[in-house]
Amino acid sequence: MRRLIDQGIRVTIKLSDNQEVSGLIEFYDQSFLRLTRDGGPNLFLYKHDIKYLYEEPAG
Repeated sequence: MRRLIDQGIRVTIKLSDNQEVSGLIEFYDQSFLRLTRDGGPNLFLYKHDIKYLYEEPAG
């Protein structure tokens, strides 16, 4: 996770209710992470609500 923050890699996060959100992870701790999005508000997501995340392809 630290590499994603340090290198500014965009990610897509699939939530437990099957919603998907995209953006940059700016902060994380034991319980949640902060996702900064373009054109939308920043989100604080609890880790227990996340199914998985993946890096978006560069380009």
